[in-house]
Amino acid sequence: MSTEREHNIWQAHLRTAEQVLAHYEGVEPFPVFLKNFFRENAKFGSRDRRRIAQLCFQFFRLGQALSGNPIRDRILAGHLLSAPAPEVIDSGFFPQLSAPLSEAFESRESALLTLWPDYALEDVFPGRDRLSEGLDGRAFIMSHFTQPDLFIRIRPGKTERIRRRLKEIGIPHVFESATAVRLANATSLEKLGTPDRDFVVQDLSSQRTADWMPAPADLPSHPVVLDLCAGSGGKSILASDRYPGATIRASDIRPTILRNLEMRFRIAGIQRYAVSEEDLTVTHNRKNEGLPGGNLVIADVPCTGSGTWSRTPWEMAMFDVADIIGYQKLQRSILSNALPRVAYGGHFMYITCSVYRAENEDNRDFILAQGRFRLIDSAVIRGFDGRADNMYVAHFISES
Repeated sequence: MSTEREHNIWQAHLRTAEQVLAHYEGVEPFPVFLKNFFRENAKFGSRDRRRIAQLCFQFFRLGQALSGNPIRDRILAGHLLSAPAPEVIDSGFFPQLSAPLSEAFESRESALLTLWPDYALEDVFPGRDRLSEGLDGRAFIMSHFTQPDLFIRIRPGKTERIRRRLKEIGIPHVFESATAVRLANATSLEKLGTPDRDFVVQDLSSQRTADWMPAPADLPSHPVVLDLCAGSGGKSILASDRYPGATIRASDIRPTILRNLEMRFRIAGIQRYAVSEEDLTVTHNRKNEGLPGGNLVIADVPCTGSGTWSRTPWEMAMFDVADIIGYQKLQRSILSNALPRVAYGGHFMYITCSVYRAENEDNRDFILAQGRFRLIDSAVIRGFDGRADNMYVAHFISES
């Protein structure tokens, strides 16, 4: 294919990406919106769809930098910062760049500033002055120009089988621990085994929350584990694997999530469990009267999701920092109903996938202010150092 023809194709893809982004209002997740667009415009082949999607995601990875510029400028700026160097050159978008372009981010920024002098990395991530403790501002923001990796957690007793299958299939992988495996994002898991029975698809930082959970010896042999705001149930399965004698009681406000959760429990072979639909913002819930308190209560609460925005950059690009306080109020409403469910001497795990102080350390202090709990440990799980999500976890023990 001639260079001129290739450049013309890139230009056509750029125009389409511009059209897509001009109509996206954030009502649904961007991948859903894009899928519907391609369904309605069936003329695009797989290569076209892939490249248009890439340009759109590169636009979003620019976050809120150059927010006053036209969509096309922001697509091009995002492309320059996050696409592989050969792709930037092949696209023909930047004939004015005379210096060779390296893969180094600093080199990309230098080139970009010759075109858009008003660009600033600090503008990419909204609310940078509100970040949690221990986050390196520049390295953290730079991580949003790279898609995190795919991770699986191997279930107990399945390690040798999964190791053998990885070798047989020839899937490139890295063992981050005895059970945590890093894979490329496009990896097909179809031949590796049965999801939830043999392994769980779970981000590395989410797996690492287990490091802050109480040791099995610190709980009764048959503990009651409450997984509040259970979502897809990854931490319920994690808790069941960590505490084999446990009864898992999982709740969520969304009935469709609970139906999926029950299916996952059956596939995972979890037998001692109960699921319930519950709105934890309701002050008094009769469904829980007479039930025993949890020896371990996990509250992975709804949050901004800001720790996962390298996976979902459209959320970063469209986020309003004024919403942080609304999430904090929601979290404290949930905490007010979750904390009384911890048995005397029991453990409470507060977890978010946020990087904002108001949702993390400020809520840690809110829990301590109740006067009933002692903090064992808390930390930001810095996934951005290793192409993973960022999370916050705090472990408390009830003293009354």
